[in-house]
Amino acid sequence: MLANRGVKRLSGHIIGDDTWYDADRLSPGIAKDDESYYYAAQISALSVSPNADYDAGSVIVEAKPSIGGRSAKVTLSPATNVVRVINQSKTVPKGYTNTLKIKRQYGTNKIYITGNAPIGSSGVKEWIAVSNPTAYALDIFKKSLASKGITFVPTSKVVSGKAPSTARVLLTKKSMPLKQLMVPFMKLSNNTHAEVLAKEMGKVMYGEGSWDAGLTVMQDYAQSVGLDISKWKFEDASGMSHANKISSSQLSQLLHHVRSEPWYSAFSKGLPIAGGTERFIGGTLRTRMKAAPARGNVLAKTGSLDNVSALAGYAKTKNGEWLIFTVLTQNTKSNTVPVLDRIATAITNSK
Repeated sequence: MLANRGVKRLSGHIIGDDTWYDADRLSPGIAKDDESYYYAAQISALSVSPNADYDAGSVIVEAKPSIGGRSAKVTLSPATNVVRVINQSKTVPKGYTNTLKIKRQYGTNKIYITGNAPIGSSGVKEWIAVSNPTAYALDIFKKSLASKGITFVPTSKVVSGKAPSTARVLLTKKSMPLKQLMVPFMKLSNNTHAEVLAKEMGKVMYGEGSWDAGLTVMQDYAQSVGLDISKWKFEDASGMSHANKISSSQLSQLLHHVRSEPWYSAFSKGLPIAGGTERFIGGTLRTRMKAAPARGNVLAKTGSLDNVSALAGYAKTKNGEWLIFTVLTQNTKSNTVPVLDRIATAITNSK
């Protein structure tokens, strides 16, 4: 769009302003082992997504076998200089076990590729969270400008800073409305969306784009609709922290109340539908409850952590009545997902 306005050369710097939110990039409950991956991406007011799932703050890294004895071929999408790839992998003959692993070193932007890539195998692909999403967004922006023929003087730098009050707006682009964002957000259980929305609520309601302010807004709402906030504990907005606590009763009460909200239609359209084969229909339930009577008759949000599984939402009975259910399991080493699905299915099979 800048190129269409006749911009051909930049003599100054590219400065990214991410001060709309605070400088805290990760909520306290994020485990060290999770920081490498997209579902625990760092939160910035200036970020970029590598795909239409809007996995902001992550880069798609793919490693595939190349020539025997050589390292695997690695590609980044989008291509970026913010991360540094250390390729310690090896292409091995067909028949060997694919042991390829991709992980970002904690506290750095070094991405290590290790293991064997058997010839004929598909390799491995990971969505890796970058350290410093602001720098990542600026790097991609500069590359986009260059691809449109916009050049830079040798002294041009890419840095973070605050836009001066006298800055002139050349172009703006609005995001999709929240009612549309609810689909990729909830269908795909996008943690980054949850954390960004929390900070945005804090900014709008309290003038502070922080977790503390955003979680306060959540508590304000819970209290305003008659929920017992003493039975809710928030440490983040996505549920990644094991410190988050809620009872089934309170969650069911919330699911009952939102049915009377004017935005309930947008909310319900965001819920995964049991057995829906398309990603933006079935979402995280597309491979679950694929047979009658549950298929298409369970609208519910999934949740999972190590030794934790949850399913909460609405199930339609044989008589066409929608019932609310909430099932939370914790401290179970065995997989409880089949049990959760049997409970939801039993409701759809009832009269």
